[in-house]
Amino acid sequence: MVTWKLFVYAFLGWGASDNAIFVRDANHEPVWRDVLRRITRFRAAWLLIGLFLGIVGILYARHILFFFVPPLLIFALALALTLGPVVVEERTKSRWEFLLAVPYDMRTVLLGKAGGALWHIRFLTYAISMLLMCASAVVGITSVALIPESLSRTSGWYSLGLWGVLLITPVLGSLLFIFDRMQHYALLAVAALAAGTTARSIRAALLTAIAVVLVIWVVEIAAAEAFLTLEHGEVWRLNTTRILSVATLGPTAAYISQMELSHAALCTGGTLLVREALIASVWRWALHSARQSSGLDADR
Repeated sequence: MVTWKLFVYAFLGWGASDNAIFVRDANHEPVWRDVLRRITRFRAAWLLIGLFLGIVGILYARHILFFFVPPLLIFALALALTLGPVVVEERTKSRWEFLLAVPYDMRTVLLGKAGGALWHIRFLTYAISMLLMCASAVVGITSVALIPESLSRTSGWYSLGLWGVLLITPVLGSLLFIFDRMQHYALLAVAALAAGTTARSIRAALLTAIAVVLVIWVVEIAAAEAFLTLEHGEVWRLNTTRILSVATLGPTAAYISQMELSHAALCTGGTLLVREALIASVWRWALHSARQSSGLDADR
């Protein structure tokens, strides 16, 4: 499965220490470091802006999920800024061809560069992971509501089966939520990486990666909102709470909490399959674009 391989190798770095390119990029200062230094000079101004946006969010959204948006947005932008320029930076400095002289195929080269680049935001990744793990427990408990009410009236051996369902359902709901979020960020990461392989400059790579990441996030929110609107038979209208739910917790959590069992299973399964196909397709495109930029016709 492409999602699992990308996540454990690039995000978690499992087995990446044997990749010389990973070690090289993990010790290489990312291109966004200078920009970050300039931004941190105005801490007071950013703090005031954050407080202002927080007050506006409380008054407008009136929902605790609003406070999940800034850290998740920062993480999404960090993925774009980190992965977007990893290939074009090597090309602009005439190091790409020399880098490919190592005895690795293109897949290993890109995974090594992605993993090494993401090593610089590992603490942010850990913080977001802990936040989502806490949310997964809430989603798991909420998924108990999907159990049909008729099962609660059973007795005898059927009651033992009900206890099994009660134990399995929260675990399954939590695992689905975790995998949904893994897929989401794997898609953002591979899209940012692919966007940078076709760029002509570092600035173009950064802007393209940011745009692609934000577009994917918005499209996912819009698609989930459309499914939920159809489920409830409503005329589309701006539902702030539902949009915040999808934007922060993802479509799977929204389906579990707002749909019937069969519809939630169908929409969740369809979302995961479509996203997995997109990840595989974009990853192949990234490999193809990187090979073209290096003059290679086939993966060695």
